[in-house]
Amino acid sequence: MMDTPLQQINQTSRDCGTCNACCTALSISSIGKEAGVHCHNLCTAGCVVYDERPEPCKGFTCLWLADNNNLFDQFDHRPDRLGVMFYPSQQSSNTITAHELRPDALQNEQAKIITNFLSQFFPIDIKAHKKSAQQPPNLSDAA
Repeated sequence: MMDTPLQQINQTSRDCGTCNACCTALSISSIGKEAGVHCHNLCTAGCVVYDERPEPCKGFTCLWLADNNNLFDQFDHRPDRLGVMFYPSQQSSNTITAHELRPDALQNEQAKIITNFLSQFFPIDIKAHKKSAQQPPNLSDAA
């Protein structure tokens, strides 16, 4: 396991840019937002209540934002580009969730590489897109 617990992940100097994957993929019960549905506060310019956004939003950091080891820089894969968002599991400490944002995005070779690498250090909880035609990859099959 990595030395730093996932709960201590800190955001780097990166910013989300045009990525708003978490604003759609995740559920936020405090505002009645279901997983897989665009947040009603999301517009083309981003979050309209960003400065006053709910605590779950303020506290969320995907691994792309928190990547101090340049794993994601190497592949230049922000979640919206890769189609998979990696983040600390909300159900289990020291587990990574690989959340598929588009159907079969986990079949992408680079997504397999990242998933396989992370699985060497953490258990991976895979959330497949509801329209995925294929089963999530076997982590030992990743290149």
